Amino acid sequence: MTKPVDQEVLDNIVNSTFSADCFNVGFKLVDEDDAPSLPDGSSKEECFAWVDSLPSYTPPTWIGLDASAEEVLAKNMAESVLSKVLQVSERQKEASE
Repeated sequence: MTKPVDQEVLDNIVNSTFSADCFNVGFKLVDEDDAPSLPDGSSKEECFAWVDSLPSYTPPTWIGLDASAEEVLAKNMAESVLSKVLQVSERQKEASE
């Protein structure tokens, strides 16, 4: 089930990306200084070159998330790993008894 806040974020991304301005050369995908602009060309090669030029790290704000999103994700991942380690540890303990 979609949470209302998730739907709101998705709506904001779609509405800001898919607008009449998105057809303009230099259209910024995100309203930030270091955000990428769409490529000048439209050939397959130019599009692939543009994709290859994108940074490997993209901040969560580029997709409309709060800057703390990475922190929340890291915390959730750590809790998940810890939970799994504890489960394995308990199973090993039970097996040795």
